Amino acid sequence: MSNSGRPWYETAYDRDYLRVYAHRNEAAARKEAEFILTQTPAEFCRRILDIACGTARHLVWFCAAAEFSVGLDRSEELLAEGLSRLASLKAEAALVCADMRHLPFEAEFTCATLLFTSFGYFQTDQENLAVIQQASNALVSDGVFWLDYINEPHLRETLQPHSRHTDGHRLIEQHRRITDDGRVEKRIRIVTDAGERIIDESVKLYSREGIEQMFTQSHLTVKNVWGDFDGQPHTTRSPRLIIMGAKDDF
Repeated sequence: MSNSGRPWYETAYDRDYLRVYAHRNEAAARKEAEFILTQTPAEFCRRILDIACGTARHLVWFCAAAEFSVGLDRSEELLAEGLSRLASLKAEAALVCADMRHLPFEAEFTCATLLFTSFGYFQTDQENLAVIQQASNALVSDGVFWLDYINEPHLRETLQPHSRHTDGHRLIEQHRRITDDGRVEKRIRIVTDAGERIIDESVKLYSREGIEQMFTQSHLTVKNVWGDFDGQPHTTRSPRLIIMGAKDDF
């Protein structure tokens, strides 16, 4: 829960969020999107759904390859930024405001993506599983699903408990911990001349085996697993867990 008593993901994603993650730039998004497009069979790049698309960083690159692209997010503020980005680059895509646990699509897309650790937000395993199940439900038979997520063993070894930096006249301080029930929690303190703001984040940690089991439960067959967007094989020391699965014909 956030300080307001609402779930953290209902209050965290606004313009302050963009300042905290300003280092996630266009070059990185292009590299990640191009890797996905290169590794996805061409016939499955036609209709792409980017779940938790945020400000459409990846979506603008998917537009260049797809006949039809949709970005979905629950944050109206991030979607407004995404709309401006798409317009400035003359990229055409639809943006939808919705909860990833309840996607308004069924068998409409050849590819769906869930990137930048936009998974594990919810309190129960069933809710988190529902996200993958909904992504699978949005795909046509044999459609491709991509999940870019934390690599749990690497995070446990390398987690930095505290960091701080200045961004112009803004101090951004972050405290991180892993709880006993297996969540990585972050408290972000943003201080300006006008005062301070606290943003909380909380993501459930799942092992590779746990994620692959969720794919199976969602009628997705794992086709490949990487440890980064350079295409390196996944190991316990990899910075990321990137899984590509295909929807079963059932």
